[in-house]
Amino acid sequence: MNTSDNRAADRPSMGKILGQLWGIVFLMGLFGFGGYRLLAKGVHILMEHPPLGMGDYLLYVGVGLFGVIKAEVIFRRVFIPRTLARAREALGETGWSGDYWLSPFCMISLYRPWQRKHQILSLILVPVMVGLAVYFAIGDIPPNLKGSVDLAIGFALAYAAFWYVVAAARLLFWWVRRGSAAEIPLPAWTQGKPLLARSLGQV
Repeated sequence: MNTSDNRAADRPSMGKILGQLWGIVFLMGLFGFGGYRLLAKGVHILMEHPPLGMGDYLLYVGVGLFGVIKAEVIFRRVFIPRTLARAREALGETGWSGDYWLSPFCMISLYRPWQRKHQILSLILVPVMVGLAVYFAIGDIPPNLKGSVDLAIGFALAYAAFWYVVAAARLLFWWVRRGSAAEIPLPAWTQGKPLLARSLGQV
């Protein structure tokens, strides 16, 4: 068997590759759509109710910094690498092909998590995020506070979506060039933490 045959033999199955792409694209769309909606709402509020004093400007700066920290520390360094590591290793690990159809839910640890805390965080995080979105949409909240929060969270979601775009593009490039399983550009899971792929800016 020649080298190209060996490379093909150790590649994941077509079903797993498609499942990985499906999960990444789903999360990319979910975060991207949420980020777009919130950013659009925040800009609309900002134009209708511009900051009038130092307190308003400080509010936007403070909440904006929260959004940047959330985007970088929570999403890029923790959540995204873990979901991509699950796309690499958890999909189909039991031989169940249903993982590929349900890959977005497997990737965020809603079932068969590696660590129970990941499942608990996902089960808490999703309802909390939905509840906050509904509250900020219909609640009686000062415009500047609502606008600053929309912009901050919208940026964080859009930032996460961008890294999923990068991950999907790198995975597609790897697939097209017929790379080996060892070269797959997704983080590996080791010692309870994902090793970040170069696509996420770290080695």
